[in-house]
Amino acid sequence: MTRLAHWRAVWPLAATLALAGCGGGPAAEGENEAALEPVAGGTCVVGLFSDYDSLNEFVSTDANATDVMENLLYMPLLRWNADIELEGRLAKSWEFSDDGRDVTMELRDDIRWHDGVPTTADDVAFSFERFRDPALGYPDQGALRYLESVEVLGLHRVRFHFTQPYADQLAHLRKVIMPKHLLEGTPSAEMESAPFNRNPVGNGPFKFVRWRQQQEVVLEANEDFPDGRPRLDRIVIRTIPDQTAIETALRSGQVDVVDRLRYETIDSFRRDSAFQVLGYEQRGYQFVGWNLRDPLFADERVRLAMTLAINRQRILDALVFGEGKVTANPVMSLSPFYADDIDPHPYAPDSAKALLAEVGWSDTNGDGVLDKDGKPFEFTLVTNLGNQLREDTLVMIQDDLKRVGVTVVPEVREWSIFLDEVTHKRFQAFHMAWQTDFIVNPYDTFHSDAIEGKYNICSYSNPRVDALIDEGLLQRTREAAMPIWHEYQEILHREQPYTILFELRYSVGASKRIRGMEIDARGTFVNAEEWWIALKDRKYAS
Repeated sequence: MTRLAHWRAVWPLAATLALAGCGGGPAAEGENEAALEPVAGGTCVVGLFSDYDSLNEFVSTDANATDVMENLLYMPLLRWNADIELEGRLAKSWEFSDDGRDVTMELRDDIRWHDGVPTTADDVAFSFERFRDPALGYPDQGALRYLESVEVLGLHRVRFHFTQPYADQLAHLRKVIMPKHLLEGTPSAEMESAPFNRNPVGNGPFKFVRWRQQQEVVLEANEDFPDGRPRLDRIVIRTIPDQTAIETALRSGQVDVVDRLRYETIDSFRRDSAFQVLGYEQRGYQFVGWNLRDPLFADERVRLAMTLAINRQRILDALVFGEGKVTANPVMSLSPFYADDIDPHPYAPDSAKALLAEVGWSDTNGDGVLDKDGKPFEFTLVTNLGNQLREDTLVMIQDDLKRVGVTVVPEVREWSIFLDEVTHKRFQAFHMAWQTDFIVNPYDTFHSDAIEGKYNICSYSNPRVDALIDEGLLQRTREAAMPIWHEYQEILHREQPYTILFELRYSVGASKRIRGMEIDARGTFVNAEEWWIALKDRKYAS
């Protein structure tokens, strides 16, 4: 699955928490630091740069919401372990039929929705039926094209029938399951406005408490979670749409964890003994997308010229301080399918000018701006508010393209407005990132049949790419798929529906009072059940 990736935020703590005293209360007296062991209790406040879109798997397109849903609120059927291998979560075991077309799963019988109703095979069948309903517009619907039906065999036994076997069948079943008894009455076409989206009932290690829009989401430990109660009492996720403000809140102790530190402040947090900095590779890539329905960008030569005119290494050097790398392809470089032998396009402004001249763009009046048929080459480039790196990147792209005679008007939008504009194709060019899964499935982003969906934002269409995607997804082994995905990357490298900018290395900043944290490319909350706070470090009372 591919999810939109963005950054987030926080407000003052008074709305939810009261300080219980600086550095802990009487319970900390006589405590021996060397003898500290994990204990239950305490509140962790996590600061994010923008609010979630939804906590309903059926409609969310937000990578950070997915992190909460997969690791805190719900039980996906399967999950990736630290070795990026699939292991059971809600699924207890599974078995393939001899012909590979059917997968029979045994579900755990000890999982309940947070309202007390058991989680059963009916929930699984209902969820996959809705995922496949065109009226729902599920963002990862393309991954289920070869799923023919879902059969309930018993209370905790379900069978998935596929049209044919292929390498990533199990990975495509790695979905968050939703509660049938609460959502079956909501028509698919109305799911985006369902009250459940902001008042969810999960079945995972943490329970939903409340959501104050643009302020906070509060989750509390599920006391009855069969894998064991999480060590924290609660996690408060606060929204602060300003990166300087969120880091100030971290330094002052109002926030305990910030999921993305600014690159210019990482070293100062590393040097401060009060904080821990946990780094991980981006599971995706940063890019500029071009609207191929806009006459400006219909010709691939123009799109390639834009790429050649943008000095991506300069952006990295100026804004990221070495915490990233220029990449070439719309596949994360962590993937074994990433085509290492395809070099990123160079910074070559003279070549960019030559390509634009081929298409008929020239400076006929000597004002320094290219024009054609009496119209200047000018376009709007948008990104989301609250991500200073992206806002600064827009300014540097504006400067680069000005050097080749192209006028860029950079604009920023609040996340929900930006998301609505790009998914409904009301843009000329946009800058954001994809967070991708650990498998390759570009159907939703680049297949012609997905143009009217949420993720083929650029309206890209190429029959050969369609054929490669169809063929690649159906290979029985990853070795057989390798040359197919290589050719796919070669074509996109030539046609440039995206200008792939770079991949980043992210750094999570956290107070050292939050112990047991492990963070990697799977998500910020991947082991949040194990986070804990020593008695002497407790700060908040409910």
